[in-house]
Amino acid sequence: MALQVLWSYGTLNSRPNVSGVYVLYDQVTGRRRAIYVGRGDVGPRFSAHSRDPSITKYGLNNMLTAWASVSESNQPSVERYLHEQLKPMESTSNHPFQTPVNLPW
Repeated sequence: MALQVLWSYGTLNSRPNVSGVYVLYDQVTGRRRAIYVGRGDVGPRFSAHSRDPSITKYGLNNMLTAWASVSESNQPSVERYLHEQLKPMESTSNHPFQTPVNLPW
């Protein structure tokens, strides 16, 4: 059974005060494409990504975000699951375990 999380949505300019997992994505081709999957303190991570050339090369105007609060102990395995499911362009996860969650889309 998948862990049910509540996804919130915004842009890379959003600064949510939450610790959890997140997805940076775009919809340039009409389909959602995961650019980066990460975990941690979401607001500060978004701020750092907005200055990271490996992210900004995809265009900040097109960058959308999804995030969910996840306990710190589950973040690595949830991040790994999201990596396996969404196949992001710019991030990897080497955690040995996966915790399934409902996907953001």
